[in-house]
Amino acid sequence: MSLNQPIVVGTDGSTAATNAVRWAARQSRIHNLPLRIVTALDGPPQYWGDFALPSTYIAESTAHAKERLAEAQRIAVEGGAHSITTDVLTGFAHVDLITESKNAHTLVLGSRGLSAVKANIIGSVTHSVASYVHSPLVVVHDLPFGWDRKPLAPVVVGVDGSEHNRAAVDAAFKEADRLGTELIAVHAWSDTALPRALSLHKGLPWADLITEEEARLAESLAAGKSNTQTSMFAA
Repeated sequence: MSLNQPIVVGTDGSTAATNAVRWAARQSRIHNLPLRIVTALDGPPQYWGDFALPSTYIAESTAHAKERLAEAQRIAVEGGAHSITTDVLTGFAHVDLITESKNAHTLVLGSRGLSAVKANIIGSVTHSVASYVHSPLVVVHDLPFGWDRKPLAPVVVGVDGSEHNRAAVDAAFKEADRLGTELIAVHAWSDTALPRALSLHKGLPWADLITEEEARLAESLAAGKSNTQTSMFAA
């Protein structure tokens, strides 16, 4: 991930995507990074399924896509984004967004996909991208009123002690350093509520297990270098 790579945000014109654009614009301003806004036609240029598309489809779809980008750019400008560029992607949304992530500092998407999935569940396009993304991925849900005027919140990272989790921990330390905020590391090592487990399994060495898991959490964070305050929770 290069410091010169842009923050890339995808939009389909939905409310969720608009929230993603607003959030990405703020990040662009805070980090002084370029912002790239993309939208997809979501299909090959000649055919969809087993039937040919009307001859006017591409021109009309492209015109609508440019309208979406123009509105997203207006919102990004209001949010103080830097060096805004826009582009219409001609393939399927999830494939194009995965490709975009290869050259992105961060990929930002709304929580809703293009299917009839409820707003509080991750969208189909976002879910597909999350499985193969090459950069850090941010999924933006509803933004509460006045969110952009509140102090920056702490950075929270989940820690499981595995090798592949190191990238998340490293990204969290870097983000907390850049923002000057507290870093909160959370390590959940049991699916059982501890008070209930203690009462049901009194003979197990719970104190030793807790000590081991706290040590695992501390070891996972030891390689991170940060000037920020770090809070750790193992449960």
